[in-house]
Amino acid sequence: MQFHKNSPKRYYEPNRSVFITTNTYKRYPYFEEDIFCELFIEELNFCQKLKNFQIEAYKINPEHIHLLITPGERYNYSEIMGSLKRNFSRDYNDLINGNGFIRSIGGDSNRRLWNGREFEEHINRLNIIKEQFMTKYGINHSFPVFKWQKSFHYHLIKNEKDMINHIVYIQNQSLKHELDGDRYIFIDKKWMET
Repeated sequence: MQFHKNSPKRYYEPNRSVFITTNTYKRYPYFEEDIFCELFIEELNFCQKLKNFQIEAYKINPEHIHLLITPGERYNYSEIMGSLKRNFSRDYNDLINGNGFIRSIGGDSNRRLWNGREFEEHINRLNIIKEQFMTKYGINHSFPVFKWQKSFHYHLIKNEKDMINHIVYIQNQSLKHELDGDRYIFIDKKWMET
């Protein structure tokens, strides 16, 4: 068991599932725009390749996101969230400013995937998202710079019953927040049968 250096309450166990909630800064509803939801999903999937964790479930709400993940041996959930939040913020801000997504080799946190197929595919998907954004909005839009609220809330999953309770919680997000439909929700098929 490893403890978080800045908080005696945060601790880590490899291969233990964790439920995470992260909010946008001042709860601004960035994720009302579908293109930003698609960008987040792309960043999450690429982060999974970088940090080697299992995505059990997620739900993207307009101003907050719930994740249920199982980290592997090498990266803990704080490292995963740091990478995910940092990369999403950077790419969102590049997107709305019309900047390219190619980073310099020396300064990129993803440099181990340079020249790799996964990185090239990731950049291609980011460019498709950028094209959709530019087609819809162009350079004249009113979207603010993206910021996350500092840190995140977490809950270590205790057992299978606790996991199922959090899966159900994610499933009920649209009702809880009175959202139109069940959009931008994912639950691994292994949990759909329980």
